[in-house]
Amino acid sequence: MASHLIKISPDRDSYVIWSATDAAPEWIGTRAETEAELRERGEHSEARFARANDTGSSARRPQGSDVVPYGWDDAFITVGEGLPPGTGLRWLPRTALEGYVLAAVEGREGDMLAMTLPYE
Repeated sequence: MASHLIKISPDRDSYVIWSATDAAPEWIGTRAETEAELRERGEHSEARFARANDTGSSARRPQGSDVVPYGWDDAFITVGEGLPPGTGLRWLPRTALEGYVLAAVEGREGDMLAMTLPYE
């Protein structure tokens, strides 16, 4: 499963493991907690943390793009899995990422949906 490491904000010790396949969060924690989780999965990489710390995301900038997917300059993140059935894909403002992930962890689908915008 493809996943990216997203840092919540430059000044916070908070990281999200984001499933690019499901367009959904898999994990949230401090760097130490996230490193341990990634080691357990066999996916730990210092390079991923370095990119996340530098740009906001471990995703690589697509050729010809000025924006790193899920990074500081990416205003919206595509979300899907975990929303109420039949919702489909939606846009999540990056500024709402932490609240969205915490709502996902707690199973608050309605709150997750309220933080998103229609995907058009």
